[in-house]
Amino acid sequence: MKFCPNCGTENNSETRFCKECGHDFNGKVKEAPQQRSVTISKPEMKALTKTQKIIAAVVAVVLVALFGGYKIGEKAYSKENQVNHYIEILASADAERIADALKTNDPNFKVTAESLAPYVRYLEENKSYVSQISSALRQDSLYNGDEIYLEQKGKTMLFFDNYDLVINPVYFNVGVNVKDAAISINGENVATSTVEDYTTEVGPYAPGIFELNAAAEIN
Repeated sequence: MKFCPNCGTENNSETRFCKECGHDFNGKVKEAPQQRSVTISKPEMKALTKTQKIIAAVVAVVLVALFGGYKIGEKAYSKENQVNHYIEILASADAERIADALKTNDPNFKVTAESLAPYVRYLEENKSYVSQISSALRQDSLYNGDEIYLEQKGKTMLFFDNYDLVINPVYFNVGVNVKDAAISINGENVATSTVEDYTTEVGPYAPGIFELNAAAEIN
């Protein structure tokens, strides 16, 4: 056994190099492999110019304004608010306002204050109906077969669902059992019977209250 003069580690007699430090017992020292250190430098961050700062500030303000506008629009054009607006208009029984609010999918029916007169009259005389229709609109329980219903159609301001309040006009049959009878609905002449037991379809009319009359000269 022999001891390393460099580090004092005990080694076998036959070994040439110290097992601990690599000392050459024959007079040479084993060189340890060189280690290279690599330094990675971070890229230098340049300060923003005055123009870039202004642009960044403007972009930030625009984004905040757009987000704020979206949230305001989201509430203003919510389905609930649109329904409440329609309910308020129906409750007013104002023919002009109702005509402006209502839409129809029947190409033969034109929504005007005059054409809606039967419906407006019904609203005026049946306050319970207004309550019923209001509740049904809020519960979204009206369908396109009902006299009035809500229909999602298009977008408002590109983002928000638009809802139309749609009215279904009615068609019905009227008949008389004498020839040459003048038939009128709400004071307007709509047909004259050409034969006895005469029946004809009339419409379209807004749903509501109607007064039907028939007049003929009987010899």
